[in-house]
Amino acid sequence: MKYVILLIFILLLFMPINISIIYDEKSFFIKIYNFKVINLFKKKKTNKVKEKPKIKFNYRFASHYIRPTINNINYLLKRINLRLNYNLKVSSSDAFYAAMIFGVLNSVLPVLFAYLSNNYKFYHSGSIYCDFNSTKPKLEFKLSISFNLMIIIIFLIKSFIILIKIYKGGVLYGRASNRRIDENYNG
Repeated sequence: MKYVILLIFILLLFMPINISIIYDEKSFFIKIYNFKVINLFKKKKTNKVKEKPKIKFNYRFASHYIRPTINNINYLLKRINLRLNYNLKVSSSDAFYAAMIFGVLNSVLPVLFAYLSNNYKFYHSGSIYCDFNSTKPKLEFKLSISFNLMIIIIFLIKSFIILIKIYKGGVLYGRASNRRIDENYNG
């Protein structure tokens, strides 16, 4: 029985998790697999403002850990599959502005998508079209994020190790903290 539970747990670690972010004019929601988790248009706004306690943090000591943190985030991003489906209607009350926005979007978005496709697992499909008769622009997109649970566990472990090094004073140069500054010998 123990082995069956262990086998199921190991299979769950390597099973991909699918998250979808869907936006159109009337709705914005997040789905995990096919279940709606967050629907952002149904929430009511409250005027309560909570004061957050100020945390004093010395960034001078953390500057040595910025590169490992960026490498850790890059490790996560290179292993996540992103799929983007979009439809964008460019329109304005002035045809000149609509044409200019349409031209800029058609020149910038392919460069951005090519960069993301070359460096990450990013797949996209969609269209941008210009409507000179309408005055209201329209955007619809669906972003699907797929990743394995094991990748998230490895990312969290690496992040935890970096945090321990920041707050506990981990080994940075491989020397004890009680050595003299000018001591460069082994005897």
